[in-house]
Amino acid sequence: MASAIPSPSGALPAQLRYRITPRPRPNFRTILDAHDFLDTASHLLLRFLRQEAKLGLQLSHQLAQGGIEESFSFETRDGALVSTGLLREVFESEGRRIRHEECVFDGTAIVLPEGSYPETVLPFILGWLPQDGRTRSLVAWTNDRFVARVYVEGRGATQIRIGGAKRAAYALIMYPDLNDWVPLPKLVSRLSKPFLPKYQMWFDPEPPHALLRFEGSQGPPGAPELILELEPG
Repeated sequence: MASAIPSPSGALPAQLRYRITPRPRPNFRTILDAHDFLDTASHLLLRFLRQEAKLGLQLSHQLAQGGIEESFSFETRDGALVSTGLLREVFESEGRRIRHEECVFDGTAIVLPEGSYPETVLPFILGWLPQDGRTRSLVAWTNDRFVARVYVEGRGATQIRIGGAKRAAYALIMYPDLNDWVPLPKLVSRLSKPFLPKYQMWFDPEPPHALLRFEGSQGPPGAPELILELEPG
């Protein structure tokens, strides 16, 4: 059974800004290369909107030619964060919209498992899981025809360099479950784990547990690999 991410307690920052850069050494070959749509000015602005039991996250990705605007909505139910909606739009530099996607997660045509979250928002909310080193399973939603189980594994306390300064951090990795697609013997599953695409994350160990750094595919396996790093201030 998939876990649910706890609703964050306490105050959240109004916004956080991240620098976006291509991953210098991608772990996998992908059709889309992050170098093709990022430049030195590329960044991501994350805004939090909270009203009673409702929580919204707005992500503005500034790319080399245009940008991506994403809005995620959640509700708190029995202390857990439940996905309720997603709006995603892609714009070219001159403002022309070239993509538009709007999703409601509590519909009845295709019922999603509990603990389902859009894969692109997971790096920003996984820090609200307990920092107890346990491995938990979640369900990553890409679209209604691609919903896959992932595992989130705590790697404990560490230090990371952000903006030239060392900071305390709590490390997590996330990786897909191949058995969702192909049933594998336990031995094969264990042997294949080192080769699975991994998403690496470091969070502030103090509330509200902001994401400090992310390395991996921005999306499901096969998406462009990049680095997000929190900017000071």
